[in-house]
Amino acid sequence: MLWCETQFKGKTAFLTAGLLICLLLSSCAPVSDFDDNLKSIVRPYLFSFARWELKALLDEVGQLLDDRHRQSANTPDLIERYFFSVKQTKTLQAEINEASTDSGQDILASLEAELSSLQARTADLAATLERIIEQQIRDTLTELGIFNPADKYLRLRISFPPVNFKLEKPPYLLVISPRDRIESIREITLQTGIDRREIENIETRVDQLDVSSLVIPLGGLGATYPTLVTNEASIQFIIDAAIEEWLHQYLSFRPLGFLYLL
Repeated sequence: MLWCETQFKGKTAFLTAGLLICLLLSSCAPVSDFDDNLKSIVRPYLFSFARWELKALLDEVGQLLDDRHRQSANTPDLIERYFFSVKQTKTLQAEINEASTDSGQDILASLEAELSSLQARTADLAATLERIIEQQIRDTLTELGIFNPADKYLRLRISFPPVNFKLEKPPYLLVISPRDRIESIREITLQTGIDRREIENIETRVDQLDVSSLVIPLGGLGATYPTLVTNEASIQFIIDAAIEEWLHQYLSFRPLGFLYLL
C-alpha cells in the first residue's frame, strides 16, 4: 500500500512538473502585441517627417533664388487667385478619379497634364502668399514688442524662431483610445494622399484590436519647420493657424513649453 502511494505521488509530481514546463514554454512563445499589430496596419500610410523637411528645405532654397516671391503684390487679388486655383485643383482631381474608371487613357493623360500645370501655378501663388502673410505676422509681433524667447535677458530685436510656414494639404492624424473611456493612447501621423476608402479600412482594422480609432484631417502641423498649414481653409483660418503654430515653437524655448514637449 505504501509502495502504491509512493508511485502515485511520483507520477503526480511528474505530471505537475510537465504541466508547469508546458505553461512556461507557452508563455515564452513569441506573441505579436498591440503595438506590433498596429505598426503592421499603419506602416504603408505613415507620414515621413524627414522626407517632408527635405522637400521644404529645397523649396526654401528655390524661393531664395527666385526674385518673384520678394516682389510686392496686390494682396487681395493674389488671395482671390490663390483660392480659386485651389478650388480648381480639387475639382480637377475629382474628375481624374472619375475618369480613371470610366474614360480612356487619352482623356486621363490630358486631365493629368492639366492638373500638373495647375498645381505648379498654385504652388507659385502659395509661395508669394506665404511670404506676404509671414511679413505681416512679423510686423505685428514687432509692434507688440515680441521678438524672441530670450528677449527679457538679451534685449535683442531679433525675431526667433523666424515666422515660416508652408501652405499645403496637411497630413491626417490617427487617434486611438480605449473603448470604455475617452483617452488618447496613441496618435499617429498619416500621409496626405490617402482616400476615404483607405481611411475606413485603417479604422476598421485598428478597431479589431479592441480599441476605438478615428482618422481626422489636421489644420496645421507645428512639429515641422517650416510649420505646415492647411491650404483648404479661409484666409482668416490660415493666418490664425500660422500664428498658433509659431507660438507653439516660440513657447518650446520657454520653461513651460519645453516641459510640455518633454
